[in-house]
Amino acid sequence: MLILSEVEPANPYAPPNAIVADIPPPLADSRCPPSVLWAVRLLWVAVAFGALFIAFRPLPPMPPGMPPLGARAIGLLVLVPWSWLVLKIAAGRNWARLTWIVITVLGLLSTLISPEKLTRLGPLGQASFTLQTTLQLAAFVLLVSPRARRWFKPPVSPSSGDPP
Repeated sequence: MLILSEVEPANPYAPPNAIVADIPPPLADSRCPPSVLWAVRLLWVAVAFGALFIAFRPLPPMPPGMPPLGARAIGLLVLVPWSWLVLKIAAGRNWARLTWIVITVLGLLSTLISPEKLTRLGPLGQASFTLQTTLQLAAFVLLVSPRARRWFKPPVSPSSGDPP
């Protein structure tokens, strides 16, 4: 009498017994990419040149009772929110990067629509505008680069991945 063994031979066509699970994506590189570092540096240089221009430019005729120092202080106050945006961009806040991009594009469009405003600035104002615009365009290119965009995206948690 032939006794069959309780153990069946392994089926070569059976699926593997490996555990199947989604592999989590690698953790995002938290280091700031060089393109963002350079963009932030360029933006700080643009802020510094803006402050110098406001501090030393010849003032237009003022309303009576307005002290020249007050007019310069108001001009310098405009740089406070701009500086805050640069700080937030350096901290990796995508909303700050997008806000800065929108403001920069709107400013450039405004200049292209009415270039006669540039002629009223005088040589020092035109030089400052050209320098600041060049710095901001270079920062713009760096901040919209693929590496910078990846860094600004929020990390995807493994539990909030796309459904299968």
